[in-house]
Amino acid sequence: MKEKCNRVGFLQQPVVSGEIETNVASLKKALEKAAPVRETMLLLPELWASGFCHESMDEVAAETPSLLQQTAELAARYGIVLAGTFAEVAGEKFYNNFYLCSEAGVAGPSSKQHIFPGEERSFVQGAEPPQLIQAGGLQVGGFICFDLRFPEVERSLAAQGADLLLCSAQWPEMRIDHWLALLKARAIENQIFLVACNGCYESGGVVLGGNSVVISPFGEILAQGGVGQESASVTLIWSEMADMRSRYTSWRVG
Repeated sequence: MKEKCNRVGFLQQPVVSGEIETNVASLKKALEKAAPVRETMLLLPELWASGFCHESMDEVAAETPSLLQQTAELAARYGIVLAGTFAEVAGEKFYNNFYLCSEAGVAGPSSKQHIFPGEERSFVQGAEPPQLIQAGGLQVGGFICFDLRFPEVERSLAAQGADLLLCSAQWPEMRIDHWLALLKARAIENQIFLVACNGCYESGGVVLGGNSVVISPFGEILAQGGVGQESASVTLIWSEMADMRSRYTSWRVG
């Protein structure tokens, strides 16, 4: 991939807990159906390949190097960037890590900063502050699910010079109104394009709410999913963000 991605979107799909082969097959089918345009960046749900299968996290983390390679190979096949999170082990701790995968390889990680109650059965928060990841000619700020409720995470990524914010999640249907409200707020307050991908249907006993979105720096929803398995992508006009920030700024820190 030689040019800057100007098309972004999401692949909203089910996350079958503990069923890596099933989830990888689902991704392959979704890509075949979506037939994405080259130089597109597509976001996947949180822990899209494994889910929160706490009882088998050792086995899942052992598969992550292979999964990252497979994801990069899939991205290369379509000439796109695939973004999502994977379980990784460091010492005796597990991290929920955000990566970008493309024909150039694997870029990352940036770790989940805030662990939702119950996730501490396996995961710990990132040992380092969130960092930008570069792929497709973009500086990307990736954050993960519960991090959405902590605006300092997204502000830090914007202050580092992010071109785009990506939120990978497994957000429950019962709080989907919060999901949409908070995503719009993060885009508006940081004056930045934002893509968020949620899981759908049931995963690990929780009904996920779908409603993946692409949001403009003005808070306008450019694309939105429903509650089922689907995908969408839109072409971004980067000058819109620069124009808005040139007129007034609310995204700088300090």
